[in-house]
Amino acid sequence: MDQQSGGIMGGRGAGETASELLARQLDKRLVQLQKLAAKLSIISVNQRKQRSKCRRISLVGYTNAGKTSLMNILAKSELSVKNQVFETLDPTTRRISDTASGDLLLSDTVGFIRDLPKHLMDSFESTLAEISETDLLVIVLDCSHAEMQLQLNTTLDVLRKLNAENIPMLYVFNKTDLLERDFDISIFKELALGHDYVALSANDFSAVTALRHKLLLKVNDELVTASIYLKYQDQNVISRVYNSCEVLAKDRDNNGITFLLRGDKQVIQGLKADAEEINL
Repeated sequence: MDQQSGGIMGGRGAGETASELLARQLDKRLVQLQKLAAKLSIISVNQRKQRSKCRRISLVGYTNAGKTSLMNILAKSELSVKNQVFETLDPTTRRISDTASGDLLLSDTVGFIRDLPKHLMDSFESTLAEISETDLLVIVLDCSHAEMQLQLNTTLDVLRKLNAENIPMLYVFNKTDLLERDFDISIFKELALGHDYVALSANDFSAVTALRHKLLLKVNDELVTASIYLKYQDQNVISRVYNSCEVLAKDRDNNGITFLLRGDKQVIQGLKADAEEINL
């Protein structure tokens, strides 16, 4: 108790010990950081809403599988590719194409590890939210790693915890340049579990360029153009139209609006079904 910032002079009583003072300062700093985290979370949600009309692809996989190296070539970016756990902590998003359907966005996400602790899952909330809202998951695997199967199981387990296992997937078996000559590549088809897959090296520019073209085709596969008529009182559905689709044209009359939309086939079918139910 001799480490005191106060004292008993003047009858003020015993002062704080150094450890108590430090604890109080840390508590105050923790509250400040929690408030900042809440603000950043709101900003992140708003940013994702603004990107809701764009087709999105997320690179996912075990840490050090080569996601960021692929990202750098696909998006012509210069992200850090250090060989260390959690080098990518926040989702990094880049535009990789201007298409007739609008911008197409590619995100590099945090690398997964085995038995990811609960508090780390909470810390990576923003990057994991990016995964659950994507249109296509690109599962990147280091096919030269001795525990490739175990790393794939870890990745799929995290996706199940995020309820993202039903999102369309494309498997990328990376680092083929490190494989032994007698490696049995037929295992790739088995590991892909019926999903489309490619095997390449991120160092092979032509192979990554071909992957880029494949990604563009896959994410636009489910896009359709359709016309839908909504009455002015259908404000909830009209709001969803603007939030989930690209409005190519609209024509108004006294009772409502005819929208010419381009968007996900299932989303447009859902909008039509809701409009018909409202107008019964």
